[in-house]
Amino acid sequence: EYAAEIGVTGRVTIDGKSRPPPIIVDGDTGYGGAPNVLRTVSALGDAGAAAITIEDQAFPKKCTVAAGSGIRIVDRDEAVARVRGALGARDSYNRRRGRSPWAGPWIVARTDCRMAYGFDEALERCLRFEELGAEVIYAENLQSVEEYERLRSALDRSTVTMIAQVQETTDKPLLTTKEIGELGYDLALFGVTPLQCVVGALEATAIEFFRRDETGAMVGTGIIGDGKGPDSSRIAVSDFATLKGVVGFDELADFETEFPCS
Repeated sequence: EYAAEIGVTGRVTIDGKSRPPPIIVDGDTGYGGAPNVLRTVSALGDAGAAAITIEDQAFPKKCTVAAGSGIRIVDRDEAVARVRGALGARDSYNRRRGRSPWAGPWIVARTDCRMAYGFDEALERCLRFEELGAEVIYAENLQSVEEYERLRSALDRSTVTMIAQVQETTDKPLLTTKEIGELGYDLALFGVTPLQCVVGALEATAIEFFRRDETGAMVGTGIIGDGKGPDSSRIAVSDFATLKGVVGFDELADFETEFPCS
């Protein structure tokens, strides 16, 4: 648990140096017990997190969508106690630093119980989290637009809410940010979508590399932009200068110029 917490905290600290806040960080389960919840919230607050998610899975947690009905969830009382502890940890963190107890980071209270215990239990947990004063309410893996509508209508209009989606099949499109807003939600999380796009691009690239003509000869050159390959039109390829900028070549070159050594 401690190793997992340190890994998350380290990534937030590194990422926070390269882009401005706000950063919402997944605090998972809080990593076990009141002392670890306090340490998690404090460490992520020091690292620059604007908000921290605390959820009701049993540790070690799994991807909710992948686990389906096999997801392991703590009981409602434990879920409520965990969120209460996170809110208390945040307030304590701020008091120790001479700030208002409510200065931040926000606590995102998350339930993953939909597939294990049903929608009604997910709704009840969200209502309890709202009563505690969690700044953001988040129910993972609801099964329809109607369920999202029911959750939103049951919560106070001033409560900040979030929807997270995973593209499970290509024939089930994700809700757009506009549609999410029209449902009354404030935040849209596309946590896996960029990775799915990367995997899709790698797959399409591999197909193009091995493309053959009618004689069986490999003619996979469309990947570099000649427009002849059947899949090349849907493969976005950056130029090398852009690639160098993204991975930090320019910064490295400047450093080598200022501090030459062998």
